[in-house]
Amino acid sequence: MITLSPDVQNVIDEILPGEQDKFLGCLDVRVKTKLRLSPIKMDPEKTLRSLTEEGMTPVKIPYLPDTYSVEPETSYPGRTLVHNLGYFYLQDLSSMIPALVLDPQPGERILDLAAAPGSKTTQIAQMMKNTGTLVANDVDSGRLSNLSFNLDRMGIYNTVVTHLEGALVGKRFPEYFDRVLLDAPCSALGVLANKQDVLNWWAQSKVSKFATLQEKLLISAIKALKPGGRLVYSTCTLTPEENELTVQSILAKYPVELENIPVINGFTMRSGLTSRGISSEVSEKVRRIYPFDNNNNLQGFFVACFKKTGTTQNEDFAVLSLPTIQTGVRNEAVLFGRMSAYFGIEPHLLEGLKLINRKDLWVVPNDFDVRWAGTSIRTGMRFAREMYDDAFKLTTDVLQLYGRHISEHKITIENPQEMDQFQSGSNIHSEKELRGQQAVFWGDFCLGSGLGMGRTIKSQIPRSKRMGSDSEI
Repeated sequence: MITLSPDVQNVIDEILPGEQDKFLGCLDVRVKTKLRLSPIKMDPEKTLRSLTEEGMTPVKIPYLPDTYSVEPETSYPGRTLVHNLGYFYLQDLSSMIPALVLDPQPGERILDLAAAPGSKTTQIAQMMKNTGTLVANDVDSGRLSNLSFNLDRMGIYNTVVTHLEGALVGKRFPEYFDRVLLDAPCSALGVLANKQDVLNWWAQSKVSKFATLQEKLLISAIKALKPGGRLVYSTCTLTPEENELTVQSILAKYPVELENIPVINGFTMRSGLTSRGISSEVSEKVRRIYPFDNNNNLQGFFVACFKKTGTTQNEDFAVLSLPTIQTGVRNEAVLFGRMSAYFGIEPHLLEGLKLINRKDLWVVPNDFDVRWAGTSIRTGMRFAREMYDDAFKLTTDVLQLYGRHISEHKITIENPQEMDQFQSGSNIHSEKELRGQQAVFWGDFCLGSGLGMGRTIKSQIPRSKRMGSDSEI
């Protein structure tokens, strides 16, 4: 059994009197992540069939949409082709709850204030059906590459990635968003079963620093939210300072009220703490999730849901800092027409898209606020990398996204060794003369872009998209 430091033990003694042994017992059981299927690129039934053919047994989680566990527990679904292609995301069950409470809708403007590495961002985008404008922000530049990678892998194009100080976002973009998610940086006591290295750095002094940061981020989130909008605040820790007490402090200072957390069948959630002067208003409406209440099938979490009841606009706010820039593509209809004709994609499947010119061409949904192109480090999905006299080459990301609709210039690999070679970036042999870009498939699954060079097909799969490049398993 794990030995806790005196500081951590004091927290557990306070929040779980009489249940300390339950908590300690759950730390010896590593929580297995689950699959969250995505229909964006592939029919989920084909994804499940592929996992079954790999010797795995997907088991539906009945109380969450598109969510499965995999048996046997020794399976590694993250090492499969269908994971590499972005047909599902590996995510803890409790981590899915904040987006479900947020309840994002198609066409809305939504902010994920501390987004990396993208678990909840990709979930929100999927719930938005890849429409509207989703801003995924993070202050940690080292994590932004993982965020962008996961967005690309999952076929997300309604999202911009920004590298902004989270506490300043509300001032720069006042009352712009319909909904905001703040899954805040925290002291991580809820995830000890999977990340026991937390005990190496955890100290009570760090809790105070996290609580100060969390309140600043919450204030920024409230200021960025439209009146009447919804804000979901979550952490994966257990301390009252970072959870109930932070929520109570915000309620006293800003025009927000707590909303009830909807019941999610299959989860056991507790009300909040009542110690330290925490009001009944707070304790009755926030929710705590403990692993031992849920058969050690998920990690510890805290969730609160706010509604903004009034304006926070005042003279201290800056003007909305989204620059007006020229991002349109003059020959957009021509380019979509060529894509449709060349790959045999039905034209109506491209009607919900528009292009942005940022050196390369990027694709976003029609209802996307293109002003973000002047502020973000990534806008939508890269559509084409080269433009010479209106000629262009589609990216592997776009070909994977539309793979199931491609009927022309389509090459199917049948030899497993050649599939491995192509996926690793090596050239493969062609039985016939081929020229120009080809969409290369393994069965129903589009692997990506290949360049026909006579009897050779040159793999154009980016290094980051090749099998084995994603460490998340």
